[in-house]
Amino acid sequence: MKFPKAIYVGGGFLESDLLWLFPVLKGLIKKKKINLIIVEGLQGKIVTIKYISKLLPNYPIIKIKKNSLLLKSFQTFLLILKNIFKIFKYFYFVNNKNIFSKNWKELQIRHSIWDSAISMMKDSQEKPSKFQIFLSVLLSLSSLEKAKALTSKYNIKIAILGHAVYQHRSFLAFLREKKIKILSHAAFNLHWQKHEDSSWNIIDKKFFKRINKVLTKKRIDNYWNQRFLGGSNYEDSNVASNIVNKISSYPKNVILLHIFKDSPFNVIDKERIFMDYFDWVNNTLKILTESKEQWSLRLHPNSKRWGENQRPIVNMLLKKHPILLDQERVLIDDKLVSNHFLFKNVKKVVTFSGTSHLEASCAGIKPIIISKTSLSVLNPGLVLKPKNFIEYKKLILACSGSQIFKQKEKDKNFSKKLLFIRENLLSLKNDLKAQNIYRNDGSAIRSSELRNMRNNLNKNLKNLEFLGEKMSSVLTHSIRNKYLRLIR
Repeated sequence: MKFPKAIYVGGGFLESDLLWLFPVLKGLIKKKKINLIIVEGLQGKIVTIKYISKLLPNYPIIKIKKNSLLLKSFQTFLLILKNIFKIFKYFYFVNNKNIFSKNWKELQIRHSIWDSAISMMKDSQEKPSKFQIFLSVLLSLSSLEKAKALTSKYNIKIAILGHAVYQHRSFLAFLREKKIKILSHAAFNLHWQKHEDSSWNIIDKKFFKRINKVLTKKRIDNYWNQRFLGGSNYEDSNVASNIVNKISSYPKNVILLHIFKDSPFNVIDKERIFMDYFDWVNNTLKILTESKEQWSLRLHPNSKRWGENQRPIVNMLLKKHPILLDQERVLIDDKLVSNHFLFKNVKKVVTFSGTSHLEASCAGIKPIIISKTSLSVLNPGLVLKPKNFIEYKKLILACSGSQIFKQKEKDKNFSKKLLFIRENLLSLKNDLKAQNIYRNDGSAIRSSELRNMRNNLNKNLKNLEFLGEKMSSVLTHSIRNKYLRLIR
């Protein structure tokens, strides 16, 4: 019996995301000759179900329902029985010292488990509890089992996933192993997973050259200038740019912190020298005890909406190195200055893999990074990515006025192009008139976004379907409509 070609949609999409995703899917499946749609996460969403049925009247849609608490408990019991030895292995041996593995699938699962465990932590924790690790093991193995069950029951050719991190990483790993094509979602962008991990903001040289032909220097420079006034298409940047300066002088060295409990593993960089954000900051603070210069630890300006209070976390980590506070070597920057002030005054920027590496390069500072970034993939000479701890320590302790931290003018311009592409072309946010939803946002914001998406959707339907057609063949990443129609 020949099973119909199917496409799977799941992995943690918001209902508002599904509204704009399905017109793209319509264009995609028309070209890929898909006959069946499998959707997870539609239970109870009557308006969205009617909308999808009207948009795709000739396609059978299978809705995967959430199981009842009783059934879920029984399935968990069976999962434990079936995977008792794996659970034992991961529970006792997965930590931030051994999440690397030479086996590709094993590498993915270990990152999935550690990633999920960290996301469960409270602000008072530096590492996950045994119970949190146990739960994350169950979540990751459950995702594997779900992937096995779906692929054995349906002839899935393409999967569109809302997340590529946490427990969803195990699901993604199984599909990639089965050679199923995967379209990942993040930041109002869709991007194909290729042989190596991909992210919404990482593009290759071929893609960059095609896009570069339709860009003008004037437009790029204007955007860069307006960005520092809080007028960017990137919400976290706007928050940081709209801070009213509270101090007049600032250290020449800054470490820009990430959301500790957010995941850095959309792209798993096996060459990175630190396992996670905690490992990175702990080791960096230890090095700073030997530094003769003053440093700033800049808290993430939007951490509260992400659901994290960073001040107690940083205080907890600094307690291990009292000399840094006693001698006032470290300034904790909790919204003390705007981004414009910061990048105008600092000379050395350190980040794990955040957007700030690109902002620093645009401002003439060659950043120190730990993991792969959009700039390191496209032009590795424009970042300082240490290969080992000794090399990293030398960079941290080097004089902030050193020439190695200065970016050439042409490299600044290249970085501004990439930043412009990242925030103006790759994100569909402006086309959709959408707003970002953060982990700590309440139901009022989420309901507002859903209403807003419905109201603005009709004028975007044809453009989104056209995008889906292009994603089926010539594009690795989704692009905003006005640029999509310029690129040949």
